[in-house]
Amino acid sequence: MYGTGVMRVHLRLLSACLLSFASLPALSQLPLNIENRLIQPSTMKMEAGSAYRHAERFEPMAVSVDGRTLVSGHTHYAEMFDVSARLRYGLSSSMEFHTGLRAARFANRGRAFPDSGFESQVLEAGLNFLAVGDGAMPALLVQLGTDLFTNQRLPRSGLVLAGSARASATAYRSIDPVVLSVAAGYEYRREIEVANMRVDPGDLAWLAPQVNFAVNERVTLVGGFGVYFQSAERLEGRKVGDRLTMTSLRMGSGVEMSPRSTVFLMADFAAVGQRSARVAVDWVYEF
Repeated sequence: MYGTGVMRVHLRLLSACLLSFASLPALSQLPLNIENRLIQPSTMKMEAGSAYRHAERFEPMAVSVDGRTLVSGHTHYAEMFDVSARLRYGLSSSMEFHTGLRAARFANRGRAFPDSGFESQVLEAGLNFLAVGDGAMPALLVQLGTDLFTNQRLPRSGLVLAGSARASATAYRSIDPVVLSVAAGYEYRREIEVANMRVDPGDLAWLAPQVNFAVNERVTLVGGFGVYFQSAERLEGRKVGDRLTMTSLRMGSGVEMSPRSTVFLMADFAAVGQRSARVAVDWVYEF
């Protein structure tokens, strides 16, 4: 078993990777046309994607030498590769059901603990519904989701990452050829028990403005940024780290391959709070 200190490092090191992994539904791609923000009733759309993220975190450590306290530390690294698939089905003109499976592989490197890795699988489901139509006010899309099944475990520590439930809202405004949007959301991650200790991995919140610019009918450029907040992790009710705030820049493009198929190429880079980068490709197909 790992000790409390190493478990804390595991939790904090993976935060940057988990931010992108956990909030995936909140950052799903805007359609190339604002009219298609929800799929039509009794029709189905498939979304498949893959992403890679690299994150670094410096962990300070106080060392006493000859009666003097020196501050040292180590840099720890985390890498994540994930694949995902989602199905969306139109229930009505203003509501759709979605379900998806996400699988990820995490790898950790650092001097504080041996190189290690673990795999994660999450089955989630939820509803998207149009709360406000596009008119005098910006359109407002609400997204709700919860994890139905999770299989996530840190090696040897016995730490099982908790399932979560999330809610987000995205406001859209179309000003041809530009679509402005801003997404805000919150994710609750339940407390669990590990090695007879209560572990709270910390909840997540985010705010992500974005601009889509239509170059032509088939190509759209995407740019924006996101601000992410994670509450401090707790062991036995005691904080084991500070609240994490991360700001990332996001850019990419969407290309309509056919009337039913669209491909998005995206990249984001941490600007404040962490050293991390992520690249992703998403494919959307409407049956």
